[in-house]
Amino acid sequence: VLSRQSILAAAVAEIDGGGLAGCTMRAVAERLGVRAMSLYRHVGPKEAMLALVPDHLLGPTCEVVTRQVGAIDALWAVADGLQAVIDAHPRAADLLAQPAPGPSMTAAAAHCVDLLVADGLPAELAYGLVRAVVAQVIGEAVTSHGPPSDVGIGVLMDGAAARLAQGLDGPPS
Repeated sequence: VLSRQSILAAAVAEIDGGGLAGCTMRAVAERLGVRAMSLYRHVGPKEAMLALVPDHLLGPTCEVVTRQVGAIDALWAVADGLQAVIDAHPRAADLLAQPAPGPSMTAAAAHCVDLLVADGLPAELAYGLVRAVVAQVIGEAVTSHGPPSDVGIGVLMDGAAARLAQGLDGPPS
């Protein structure tokens, strides 16, 4: 049965095999044993299909994130899950750099922001911290000269934990 999920799984397989350039509607359709035109009613044109891939890839990570009860644990779940997706699908990393936020990603980000706000951060700072974690992991993957390092994310997370521990009245780390 042709579904959005099966199409996105086939698109990811095409990206994994031939990169973004190799992920054409024709290639995805051939992988699924259907005509390319039958994909359009489920995912729209290629650009729309590719816009759905990040949320598809990050869905399991987002589920883990939304089960976290601590802000720092949720941020680590974001970082670790995002890195796992990049490790498993390195040719899709560029799609993660500026994704259209899908429902899973939106829910995970909102959960992180809610936890950070509950710990005393203003919403704007909480949202910025979530963005910084995502940017650090993706930036390391798409701009690294050599194997990715966890030094940057470690420093960022240590600073976030210290800031939460000292409260808003203390000086920024």
